[in-house]
Amino acid sequence: ADLFDTTDNTIGEGNKTQKAAAVTNLGSAEGWYITFNEMDGSFIGEKGLAEPLIIGGVALVTTYIPEDIDPNSNSCIPKEGTGTLYFVNVTDGTPTFNLAGTVDRTREDRKTYLKRGGIPPSPTVILTEGGTPALCIGTECGTANLGFGVQKLHWFEVEQ
Repeated sequence: ADLFDTTDNTIGEGNKTQKAAAVTNLGSAEGWYITFNEMDGSFIGEKGLAEPLIIGGVALVTTYIPEDIDPNSNSCIPKEGTGTLYFVNVTDGTPTFNLAGTVDRTREDRKTYLKRGGIPPSPTVILTEGGTPALCIGTECGTANLGFGVQKLHWFEVEQ
């Protein structure tokens, strides 16, 4: 009850008055959440099952959508399902990238579907030999065009 529902992306898509009210409501809340429902509000069983990765104020969250949520279906038969990857701003839940290629970043820009089925693991960023970052979800890797300068960092202990 203490969280702001940012599912509809009012902060990103609302008119000036709606955006201002949403920002005010978010400011008085203890945080925010997104409901994993379809655009029409229907429940498809989507759920987050892995730890998110947060880089430069962007939360990368994988979710799993079961193939069949019918309670009467044979639950003893394994089903692959679909994996998704969300890119959301940690401060307000708005989409961080224009994944759909439209003029504005809309609610649909929060997620992309993964090529491989099954329950996806947590996202990881790997630096290749040339120093180019790659974003990997399990064995599914691509260029990490995240736009916030991922760089290699070395830690070492200084003895006094």
